[in-house]
Amino acid sequence: MKRMQIAKKIKCRLAAFLLLAGALFTTGTTFVHAEGTETAITLPVSQTVEITGSTLTEEGKRFTYILTGADASTPMPDGSVGGIYDFSLMGDENKDIGPITYNHAGIYTYQLQQKIDIERTGYVYDRKIYSIIVHVKNTSNGLLSEVIVKNIENSKVGQLEFDNKYKPDPSNKEFMMDPPVKKTVLGTPAAKGNFEFLLKAENINYPMPEGSSEGEKIITIMGEGEEEFGTWSYTSVGTYQYSVSEINKGEQGYTYDKTVYIITDIVTDENGTLVTRRTIADAEENEADAYSFQNKYSSAPSYGGGKGTAGGVHKGTSSVKTGDSTNVILWLALIAVAAVSIVILVIRRNKKRKTHCNE
Repeated sequence: MKRMQIAKKIKCRLAAFLLLAGALFTTGTTFVHAEGTETAITLPVSQTVEITGSTLTEEGKRFTYILTGADASTPMPDGSVGGIYDFSLMGDENKDIGPITYNHAGIYTYQLQQKIDIERTGYVYDRKIYSIIVHVKNTSNGLLSEVIVKNIENSKVGQLEFDNKYKPDPSNKEFMMDPPVKKTVLGTPAAKGNFEFLLKAENINYPMPEGSSEGEKIITIMGEGEEEFGTWSYTSVGTYQYSVSEINKGEQGYTYDKTVYIITDIVTDENGTLVTRRTIADAEENEADAYSFQNKYSSAPSYGGGKGTAGGVHKGTSSVKTGDSTNVILWLALIAVAAVSIVILVIRRNKKRKTHCNE
């Protein structure tokens, strides 16, 4: 009889244990009343916003999230509607959601994710979905709550965090104004000259067209004609400046054009896409729609005055300096005097010899 009572007690305890285990691991909500007691939790949520290539207004840094309960009976924070709680975070912000109050033991489940009604250009949204399980247990001191957070892979995580990014789309190089270099030559050279033109960035790290190196690109025009440097894209807002000039190669007979054009590109962020506005002006701030350069050719030797960036590179100049004609006359006079002196000396010697012979 005693053994039967012991066995019965063991069976009752085992049944109670299995019932409790089932309550803990079920995905639904199980209530065990504990009148007159309650417990509350808060959910710390953090957000970071990584911004590249632009700036954002405060409103542009605002992102919205929704906390959803398993059903209409699931306890929710104040301000919830229909088992859904909406809240926003601004920039790099941390926020405690709650309190959420429980007055019954049980297992309560929630889902937390970002609310994306309209996907804005340039934004990369964090699409993590968190599962939140709250275990509320009866203890000798009242209700005790334990929170477990899992990611979409059902792995436990320590924090509820979202990382959003903003990077505007690059400017479209197809829309960039790309005026040509226009080369004209005054005069009639026997053969076409080889002319070079330099595009140079104010900062070596600025974007450049294909074929550039170390913030520079050189193009060549044979004789007269037109050529383009090409276009490029921007990935960051800002003001960028470049110069366009002719390279003085010092070819004989040519003077070079010293004009230097300044390109100013102002890049702005317009609704998530970078847009470029370009102006081109010469040193006198006269706006231009082309890089026009004019060379002059003369068959006579050129003694300086060449235009261009090389500065002072000239060929075919005479080696005779100012005052050389005066020096030549002086040397000729000295040579003549020396010759006359030699002649007189020879005549005197001949006379002395004749006198000696007659004696």
